[in-house]
Amino acid sequence: MAFSVANSEVVSLVVEGILYGLYSFLFGCTIYVLIYKRSTTNVHYPMLAITLLIFALATMHIFTNMARVLQAFNASQTLPGSAGIILGNFKGFGNLFRNSVLLTEIVLGDIVLIYRCYVAWGGNPRILMIPILTVLGSAATSAGVIYSFATAPPPSEINVFALKKLQYFILATQTLVLFNNMFCTGLLSWKLWRMSRALLSRPQRRSLRAVAKIILQSGLITTVTWIIWMTLTLLRQPCHIIVLNSLAPITGATFCMIVSRVALGMGSENKSADELPRTQIDRSRGPILPVLDGTGRRHRPMQITISSRESIWIENGTQYKDKMALAGLPAL
Repeated sequence: MAFSVANSEVVSLVVEGILYGLYSFLFGCTIYVLIYKRSTTNVHYPMLAITLLIFALATMHIFTNMARVLQAFNASQTLPGSAGIILGNFKGFGNLFRNSVLLTEIVLGDIVLIYRCYVAWGGNPRILMIPILTVLGSAATSAGVIYSFATAPPPSEINVFALKKLQYFILATQTLVLFNNMFCTGLLSWKLWRMSRALLSRPQRRSLRAVAKIILQSGLITTVTWIIWMTLTLLRQPCHIIVLNSLAPITGATFCMIVSRVALGMGSENKSADELPRTQIDRSRGPILPVLDGTGRRHRPMQITISSRESIWIENGTQYKDKMALAGLPAL
């Protein structure tokens, strides 16, 4: 059964709602990490602002889709057959607004991804040249998509897939965003892989590989989604709208997934003897007896409890405070 534009819009709202619910849970975990589970004295307000902004854009997107579907449903009760006309009106304000919100969220997500590469590579500006050019190109082609929608003939006169200029802009945006995601994810993963090979400690290697696994998983989700959308667009299938609208919650969810899982220590060892210790005295093994060193001074030995939140990783003179920096995120 082939999906029409109206059917695709309704199904996309259901799929986006499910993904938005999952994203809301990850968003709550991220806010909890940023405010209550931080190891620094102050809240990292730039990261908090970006998290809130991405969530606000995803929220505006799903509510705009909901308003369009409700408008079409109400109109179809008085004028049968009008639902397809309303949902297929790509020149309308609702379609222009939701696409503008979605493309803004995508560009913002690319900027955050570039910033993560900048942090993970110790502030090396040469690493950023290709991603910055890519995100500038995707921002330009995204503006071209909105302009092509706004200046296109009425939908009753021409099919959206017949607009060659619009299709070129969409394909260029898909290619640039997909390339940027694969390139930056590859840079982050390669950095972790190279560092893990240089480490002699098995716990540290295991911890690095856990962070790399989280990054690869989030990057794979985004990459597969964009490939599916690009394929359906090239095949001129109206059901590409389902994947298109799913990008709003997926973009935010993958970002929150990395922050919450790395910060909460999921997928990594809770304790490692090779990490910088947070010193605590363990008296559960009996009384602590004084000992003498070579100078004749008396010292009290301590049993050290290691915290997985604080560690020192050094490569080529670059110091990384903890696994958050290795994942391309600031210390929280």
